[in-house]
Amino acid sequence: MATGLLLSYKLTGNRINALKVSTVNTRRDQPMMYVDSRYINLARKSELLQHEHAMNQLRRQVAQLSKAVAWELEQHHSHLMELQQVEDTLTGKNQPAPATQPNPEPAPPSTGRWTKQRNHNHRSFRKPVAELVG
Repeated sequence: MATGLLLSYKLTGNRINALKVSTVNTRRDQPMMYVDSRYINLARKSELLQHEHAMNQLRRQVAQLSKAVAWELEQHHSHLMELQQVEDTLTGKNQPAPATQPNPEPAPPSTGRWTKQRNHNHRSFRKPVAELVG
């Protein structure tokens, strides 16, 4: 008779926990196929599932951190550009030209009912104060 190992195990969640290892006697003519090959297969599957779960979680974290780094870099460049514009304004460089709108064709004077009659208040039209008080 040969001696082999008997492994008791318990599956909890995604992990297999070994409970007890004991020796068993087998005949020499029988193949050494017993519980531990089943345990090893389950342990491999369990380890693979746990590894995939951990890797997926880490990938999500890396993606979030990558987005945060990109956002921070964008903010940094934006603030540097704002500071450069302020500095250029203070030193008189690159003063923006006054905003002008393109001149359309001159419109003919309107004589429609919506025009308002102007009140001419030129000096030549005023009466002297002495005449008014008079």
